Amino acid sequence: MIRRLLTLVLTLLFTLHCAPCIVHCEPCIPHCASCIVNRAPSIVPDGLEVGVRYAVRPLDRHDVTCLREVLCSQQPLSVCEDYLRRLQFYLRNGDVTVGMTDSLRQLLTRHAPAGKVLDETMHVLDLYGALALGRQVPDVTLLDTLGGAHRLSELRGRLLVVDVWATWCSSCLHHLPEYEQLRQRYSHDSRVRLITVNIDVEAKRDLSLMTLQRLGVAANDAYLAPEATTDFCARLGVSSAPRYLVIGAEGEVVSSFAPHDAAGLDSLIRRELHHMEQAEWQRYRLDYLRSDSLPALSSDSLRAAQPILWPLPDSLEHDAVMPLLSGYKGAPLPADTVLFAADTVFLSADTALLPALLFLHGSGPRDRELQACHQWALRFDDAPSYYVIPQIPREDHYRWWQQSKQWAWERLLRRLLASTHIDPARLYLLGISEGGYGSQRLASFYADYLGAAGPMAGGEPLRNAPVENLSHLPLSFITGQNDQMFYRNLLTYRTGVALDSLSALYPSEYPHRIGLEPDHSHHVSYWLTTPWLVQHRRTAQPRHFRWENFDMDGRRRNAFYCLEVLREASDTLRTDYEFTVTGDSLIDLQIRLVDYHITERDPQFGIELQRTRTYRPAPSGKLRLYLSDQLVDLHRPITVRINGQLLYSGYPPCSTAILRQAFRLFGDPLRPFPACLDLDY
Repeated sequence: MIRRLLTLVLTLLFTLHCAPCIVHCEPCIPHCASCIVNRAPSIVPDGLEVGVRYAVRPLDRHDVTCLREVLCSQQPLSVCEDYLRRLQFYLRNGDVTVGMTDSLRQLLTRHAPAGKVLDETMHVLDLYGALALGRQVPDVTLLDTLGGAHRLSELRGRLLVVDVWATWCSSCLHHLPEYEQLRQRYSHDSRVRLITVNIDVEAKRDLSLMTLQRLGVAANDAYLAPEATTDFCARLGVSSAPRYLVIGAEGEVVSSFAPHDAAGLDSLIRRELHHMEQAEWQRYRLDYLRSDSLPALSSDSLRAAQPILWPLPDSLEHDAVMPLLSGYKGAPLPADTVLFAADTVFLSADTALLPALLFLHGSGPRDRELQACHQWALRFDDAPSYYVIPQIPREDHYRWWQQSKQWAWERLLRRLLASTHIDPARLYLLGISEGGYGSQRLASFYADYLGAAGPMAGGEPLRNAPVENLSHLPLSFITGQNDQMFYRNLLTYRTGVALDSLSALYPSEYPHRIGLEPDHSHHVSYWLTTPWLVQHRRTAQPRHFRWENFDMDGRRRNAFYCLEVLREASDTLRTDYEFTVTGDSLIDLQIRLVDYHITERDPQFGIELQRTRTYRPAPSGKLRLYLSDQLVDLHRPITVRINGQLLYSGYPPCSTAILRQAFRLFGDPLRPFPACLDLDY
């Protein structure tokens, strides 16, 4: 009698310590997949099944294999039924995929011994199979705190997190305050909503509201299950509390058994937000490719490439058509591969994405120059890779940086970024001679899209291609030491000096390789460039960068990295932006006007050889600042200062609409910005 009494007391203490309202107690049970049921289920007053059984974990393929071996090896009935009960437990306490439920149903139908335990198992499989990952969640009814009825489907359109709790559940009461803190963190993110659902019997509804108030939980996201034991609990398989469910924006099951701790739940929410960003990118990508009327780039070998023709806007360059040679190098792609398919393309995890190289030719006869670049590209040691080699449309407009070409480059960049087989972090720009000039200017203009750049045998005045914009853009620049025409060697050298100075000021932000090749004039070792370029990857969201917004053929860009210019500080002077993130919440922007003073100019060609600059704070303007979790913690208050003045302090608003807006602006899968701030300064 004393032993039985002592056992009863110890069991009671153990149960109280381990929160009797939960099916499992992970801290107190070893992670054992082979243990048999060690305690019969008990019934709590509200009619929910509880009990300590196995270590909770997701059902996996190994479990299915073990069950198949047991059922197919003529084991005793008791052993088979023990395994079926274990299967019931895992189904009641962990997420399962649709494919696994189908496999289990087929296995049980064919091999499980008939009887009550099999019937129970099939019932559990039907119930939780309906809640398998990706299936539509049942459209149950909820009551708000005023008694109004709502369907769960009314809450669609955002990621929904549901905390199922009860007043008799000590673990629920323990987790509710930290769940409320998590809810408050995401209250400014319209992509997510966190709610609570109380499953007490109706007689305890007033107590549940008092409990929420006592714990400091907001009532505006609190709901009640109309009948705890029928509609809500039965259809969602709620046999224990606390229980956390995560439901996708389209009503699909993300997790029926989400983590109980706030950190684990936060991690799951962030993962799903990332998946939502990827899905939005896919929508944008498909819409863009379907609406783009320009001919598709080639999916064939570069060696057999034939020109495709892109007509340029007549308003920018009259009667101009740009031919492009394009194709891949290296191992053949799988049969029927379409690099620029306007359709959803699913790649295997081991699919290797190709770097893409845009190669600009020199200023000789354009057919000869195109053929020469084609042959060079085939010889360069950078395979596997994808090349686009454009041909200048008209020899009387022989500049790669003119507005008509800018129109083509911006569409080409979006086309490459929209490909499922091109690595968006490995877009490279290179050019020879006139292409060297063009690639140097374009690298400064489009630095936020490129992984690296490699002008060869060029040399622009620094005002034409501000090196400040090359932060995080590796630059290889090779010119012949004796190439004195148009001061190419001198201007290449001065580009290197300027980059050396910036590297000293901002260590590791301005990687470069500037070389004056000894005993060479205009022809240099072109093959040295691309092996260096393809080693580098783009930094799409740097936490510090400089941007001198300069005119190229009379046009400025309106966005760079995470900044969008809504109103320039000056229509005549350039604006210099310096963006810095400190920690995960402080953003400083220095915005200055730039005055150029030419101190040396070539008397024959008018080439600028030396210049100085002076800076002064920009008087006023308007910016849109795009933000992501890579830059700051979006779910904590942030501070933004411009020229030392506090412009914003608080939570940044997040939404799917902002994310779509950013994709339309940048066309870039590596810049999924779900938050933005409009800043007048």
